[in-house]
Amino acid sequence: MTNDPYISFKKAADLAGVSKKTVERFHTKHKDHSDYTDAFEHRPDAKGAKYFIKESVVLRDIVKSGTENSTSDSDAGTAQQAAVHEVINQIKVKDEQLKEKDKQIENLQSSLHQEQVLHGRAQEKAHPSLMKSAIHMLVGRKEQEEGMPYSTPTPKPPRTRVAPARVRTSIRITFAVSSVTLVLLLSVKLILPLFL
Repeated sequence: MTNDPYISFKKAADLAGVSKKTVERFHTKHKDHSDYTDAFEHRPDAKGAKYFIKESVVLRDIVKSGTENSTSDSDAGTAQQAAVHEVINQIKVKDEQLKEKDKQIENLQSSLHQEQVLHGRAQEKAHPSLMKSAIHMLVGRKEQEEGMPYSTPTPKPPRTRVAPARVRTSIRITFAVSSVTLVLLLSVKLILPLFL
């Protein structure tokens, strides 16, 4: 057995501090090179072919190329980090837009509330007795719900005068209905004894 043993690609990757793919790329790149004729060994087994590499080659060459590849890996990592930062910035922009929309919604709700108050005041000025009676009714209901006596009476709506023509018409209808009812009762009273 030699002082420079062959080790698996996995152990070589662990030893060099690189990924197994880096060791495999090194093998693919250098397997036919004259400087590395005895650096690699192929051992077939039941699971398939396995390749091994000398420990000295790992320490001498892969560690160097691994640090070179790590710069390209770090470039890829930098690109990924840039993409992540871009997504984070877009999320921040969306959050700011949502905050702005929330402020707009609050302003619109405030404007709507003010408009409703003004509309209520305008209605109160136009119909003060109706608004006061509605307010008294609501206050009275609330006092009754809370168990307090109803202190403010609800004003009664003003009486309206009925037109004389309507009165005459309703009297005529009442007279006609009562006349028909009387005739029916008399006819039943006269006809019923004939059948008994």
